[in-house]
Amino acid sequence: LMRRIEMLIMLLCAVIFGCFAFEMFLAKPDYGEILKALFVPSSEIVTDPGQLFVGIGILGATVMPHSLYLHSSLVQSRDIERTEAAVKEAIKFSTIDLVLSLFLAFFVNSAILIVAAATFHKTGHTGIADLEEASAMLETLLGSRAASVLFGVALLASGQQSTVTGTLAGQVICEGFIDLKLS
Repeated sequence: LMRRIEMLIMLLCAVIFGCFAFEMFLAKPDYGEILKALFVPSSEIVTDPGQLFVGIGILGATVMPHSLYLHSSLVQSRDIERTEAAVKEAIKFSTIDLVLSLFLAFFVNSAILIVAAATFHKTGHTGIADLEEASAMLETLLGSRAASVLFGVALLASGQQSTVTGTLAGQVICEGFIDLKLS
């Protein structure tokens, strides 16, 4: 059962990734500026409280402790031989899996900000306050109904993925605290 749930979570993550990758394609951001900001951070990140809070928010949304707990639990539930070589191999693949999932989370969180900057901020629409308005503006500014639909699909997939992940991580954490295994 856990393997099927893991596959569902991976599918939902792939849907979210695909939706925001397509939105970035439509938004046509300045990729040179993105790469520059990624590798050469500005000193404003620590001097401007607004930028600092956004940076901390991205870090918190990328490195989600409950997802790390769940990932650790999923790795422990794998049926592997208990030899040193098999354990080393499992740790290697677990590390690769974890790094890829953190990269995916970083991409999605960054893509949300990049799409917002390339569409709303660039055109002077900085007062968008709700999801319905954002969805309508994406369609208008990007000139594609697909932008609005994919935004909705990404939000739906994100909500489902978050719900499943949070619930399972809570179960794993509670099992550790009270030493009770739920089946």
